[in-house]
Amino acid sequence: MKNYRQFCEEHNLNPVCSSGVGPGWIPLLENLVVDLKQLGWDGDIQQIKEKFAQLRFYIGKGTDAIHNRIDLAEKESLTVCEECGDPGSLHTLCGRLLKTLCEPCKVVKTNKMNQR
Repeated sequence: MKNYRQFCEEHNLNPVCSSGVGPGWIPLLENLVVDLKQLGWDGDIQQIKEKFAQLRFYIGKGTDAIHNRIDLAEKESLTVCEECGDPGSLHTLCGRLLKTLCEPCKVVKTNKMNQR
């Protein structure tokens, strides 16, 4: 599975202002970038990150169609496990961390957090 840095390199995107996302969301991002380029997007990214268990994709200028497509991808991220890409849902881990994960990845992440 491709990681975030590989995704940025493949699509000539600058990852400097991006905190990145898990590998499960890379296909979601790839589809988004392809669609945005078809809609005339200039490729300017301000930031890509996960916030409150949801993808955030910030750009400079864009048409309504471009921003609508970004909104759709951000909403879709709430149904895709950020770790593996399988169907996922919103979970609160250890009473404090919101993540969109499938059940198996939730168990692994929770176990890792409990070991700290």
